[in-house]
Amino acid sequence: MNRMRERVSAQLQQGKVGYIILWALGVPIPLLFLVFLLRGCD
Repeated sequence: MNRMRERVSAQLQQGKVGYIILWALGVPIPLLFLVFLLRGCD
């Protein structure tokens, strides 16, 4: 069970890093928020 939690945690961290990189590259926050909503806010 712990391995599954670790895997999910790692995937969530990767997703967060992806959004941070896009923001750092100059993608506007409202656009990132829209993408987040469209992907399904898990």
